[in-house]
Amino acid sequence: MGRGLRGAAAGDVRLLAALAARRAGGSGEGPLRTFSVGFVGDERDFRPTALRPERDAPYARLAAGHLGTDHVEVALDPTEVAGARHAALRARDLPTRGHFDASMHLLFRRLRASSTVALSGEAADEVFGGYPWFHDPQVVWRDRFPWLGDAPRLADCLAPDVRAELRPREAEQDRYATLRARVPRLPGERGLDARMREVLFFSLHGPLAGLLDRKDRMSMAVGLEVRVPYCDHVLLEYVWNVPWHMKVCDGREKSLLRMAAADLLPPEVLTRPKTAYPALHDPAHEAAVRDAVLALPGDSGSPLGGLLDAARVREFAEGAGPTMTHAGTAHLLLPLLEVDRWLREYGLEIG
Repeated sequence: MGRGLRGAAAGDVRLLAALAARRAGGSGEGPLRTFSVGFVGDERDFRPTALRPERDAPYARLAAGHLGTDHVEVALDPTEVAGARHAALRARDLPTRGHFDASMHLLFRRLRASSTVALSGEAADEVFGGYPWFHDPQVVWRDRFPWLGDAPRLADCLAPDVRAELRPREAEQDRYATLRARVPRLPGERGLDARMREVLFFSLHGPLAGLLDRKDRMSMAVGLEVRVPYCDHVLLEYVWNVPWHMKVCDGREKSLLRMAAADLLPPEVLTRPKTAYPALHDPAHEAAVRDAVLALPGDSGSPLGGLLDAARVREFAEGAGPTMTHAGTAHLLLPLLEVDRWLREYGLEIG
């Protein structure tokens, strides 16, 4: 069995592909095999968002053609993704991220058919500064986790007495203050450079931790070893101490990484905006998610049913507010369904 390289980010994983292809060609090992993932119907259903401004497939093809890789496009049918939810749940052993976990499980299963080891691009955005919220001053300077922005919290869907007992807003602020106190400081650093050190630290311990956990659980469930070169401790420790103004020296996200890849990738790939792992935009799927969430508060068989505020759940499900509409209502609602499914699957009750 050989090695493969998968990814759905902008230029991050394609820089790894360029370096790996150069190495493979120099050693006479033949063309590198690369993978990308998408969904049947993307050409029709895709809707741009801040994290996914463009479809990935055209850029994957462009990079593969430029590098001469043996490229495999994995196009998943929404029904196939739905069928993989159980396997993804068992692989994670905790509430999943819905179609994000299920599609990654399927991708890794396809990859494992021809490879035992793969490279992936996680951590490039957290290390080099690729996420949109890193570049929005109004978000950066708020005294909260930046990736949360103005989006409603799913905790707001809890019944008033449950919210009063759990106090989720206070818990969130406590976690923020605790993590902020742990930020390693650089003597003499001030202003935006100092604040971005905090923001990057938050992202390493927040979004990245979740991404790495998902990658590990979905890959090991099918016997695939996925390595993450951007998490190399030497690279991370070095780039950590590069001041923020140098990381964005050309006025764009991930300036250092783009400049390092300037002679390796086509300009269209190199200058492409940050694009996250693909999301499923199938209208039937989104309608099913909304309907299932709307049914939860009145479902006597749901471990979550009595804990939810029906009016707030309906507000969420109907996509109230511009932030909800922009982010995609179904994507925001998925955790409610996945927690409910996990509780039922494992026979758990909330006392």
